[in-house]
Amino acid sequence: MDERVPRTLFRCVRDAVGVPSIDPDWRNSPVKSWAEPLGFRRLDFASLWIDWKPGRTDRKVSVLSIVPAHRYELTLKYQLSDRSPAPRAEGESTGTYLSVNYHFDARTTSVNGVILKTSVFAIDVGYGNTKYAHRAASGTIATGMFPSLAPLAASHALSGYGDSVLTTRKVATIVIDQIEYEVGPDVSLTAAYGNTGRALSNDFVASNNYEALLFGAIHFAGVTHVERLLLGLPVHTMSKYSGALRDQFTGTFDYGPGRVTIDKVVVIPQPLGSLVAASANRQSEFGRDNAHLVIDVGYFTTDWVYANGFTMDDKRSNGMPGGASQVYQRIAELIGKDQSEKVEDVELIDKALREKKPFFFYGQPINLDPYLEKSQPVITGVVEEIKNNVGPLTSARSIVLSGGGAPLYASAIRKGFPRVAIEVIEAPCTANAKGFLIVGEAGLARERAAAKA
Repeated sequence: MDERVPRTLFRCVRDAVGVPSIDPDWRNSPVKSWAEPLGFRRLDFASLWIDWKPGRTDRKVSVLSIVPAHRYELTLKYQLSDRSPAPRAEGESTGTYLSVNYHFDARTTSVNGVILKTSVFAIDVGYGNTKYAHRAASGTIATGMFPSLAPLAASHALSGYGDSVLTTRKVATIVIDQIEYEVGPDVSLTAAYGNTGRALSNDFVASNNYEALLFGAIHFAGVTHVERLLLGLPVHTMSKYSGALRDQFTGTFDYGPGRVTIDKVVVIPQPLGSLVAASANRQSEFGRDNAHLVIDVGYFTTDWVYANGFTMDDKRSNGMPGGASQVYQRIAELIGKDQSEKVEDVELIDKALREKKPFFFYGQPINLDPYLEKSQPVITGVVEEIKNNVGPLTSARSIVLSGGGAPLYASAIRKGFPRVAIEVIEAPCTANAKGFLIVGEAGLARERAAAKA
């Protein structure tokens, strides 16, 4: 990485952020010496055009990160490429585009909204989707999500050769044990004979698929250093896998397209993330004397936690195989029976239900509502298991319903617990990840306060 910044570029940076003067040797001196007196906490974005001498060979992307005292951080990114910019108005300069991004925050370093270093990063690697959350430079919680599909990467990709006609897919090739897996928002939802790369088993967290998806989340967020990584597990697998996850993902890792250092891993039961997310702005309703049942309907499992405040009742908390995928599988079986042919595009059934659109089979639209109604016994069986475990809930303030399968199960849960208030959490797919992040931030704050005491 070339850390020599030309003086012309230096002047552009200075002008872009409106700083009257900066020591030309700023790379070797504390950034706070000029930033702190000016009251800067975060310098968000600046962009400009500059003329660049033709024929230069040192055009490249370079990222310079400086971490001075008081946990202030500064990141400079500039790109000088041979590619001509988009046509502009007559008379304007046709120089190379330079993007300069400053994020001055005690918690996060960010370039173009992509974090490089963060105190806490949360990932919910689910059977259906992989969700992640982090604290943006603005202070809000930023989230991302992509399907939990990790097929083997293709030996050749044609989408990049379409001369802008074919859209390049947003995917990454993650290398685990020298095997290349493809993950990302645009990973294919269909495959020959249904081999989409989805793993549905209780030991999913011990698989290469899980590892590829986890590092995929880190890649798409652009993280290179995490002080505390928060992960979640189904309730019924916590005791078996939590220790192994902590050991496996602590350290420095090269996953193919990047490297990341993770200082510490914390693993919590998945539904607790939803409980924390639901209570974020309503602490008075979730005090230690207030009981709530959180039901997290995932893709492959349904988990529930009965809690007084944030104290779990272990005897009334559990989980079982029986999430949204069982409903999709049943719908596929029913359609296959009517069509006299096996239906394997379960991922497209999932997508059609979420988007409230018809499912297409050999080009013919199929309304899924009647098939969903015929699949209710699958859902009812799970609800009955929850009722047997938690009892009548006479003292519970509410049921908090989360997870990507929440809309499928909401009606049956209301019938199963007709006298209990039921809340379908906002953005149920990402609720766990948001809650994990809040838990991690609270834990880190306590540790830092104790260290100063």
